[in-house]
Amino acid sequence: FRTSRGFFKGDLAISIGKAYAFEAELADVIHAIFYAWDLGWNNLWLESDLAYLVLILKSHSLSVPWRWRPSWMRCLRLISKIHFHVSHVFCEGNVVVDILVSRATSIQAPTWWHTAPSFIHDVIKKDYSGLCGYRFS
Repeated sequence: FRTSRGFFKGDLAISIGKAYAFEAELADVIHAIFYAWDLGWNNLWLESDLAYLVLILKSHSLSVPWRWRPSWMRCLRLISKIHFHVSHVFCEGNVVVDILVSRATSIQAPTWWHTAPSFIHDVIKKDYSGLCGYRFS
């Protein structure tokens, strides 16, 4: 999570076990929105490089795996009560997420960092400078 100026606000890592990429990203988005709500944040801008996820958020679609449907429906209700924006990014703009995903496989419970953990300091500096990697197929 970052402020509107790009400064570090917090990080969240959750282990959901083995899952397809879409399901893992869906779970991350759901939990991120729940955390933002619990923290009282009324403005949330989500960026994702997964176009389908952006599409279902914008359209409030219920096309999600069954096991996530109740959480997804709650998520949609919450984002309708705040200033929520979602956008698709082509840039692999959040290497921090990739690092947290690799760490999440070894944790037992959701973990929230109020300050940047030491293992992502260098990546945050690079990311804040505006440098990112692009994916091309």
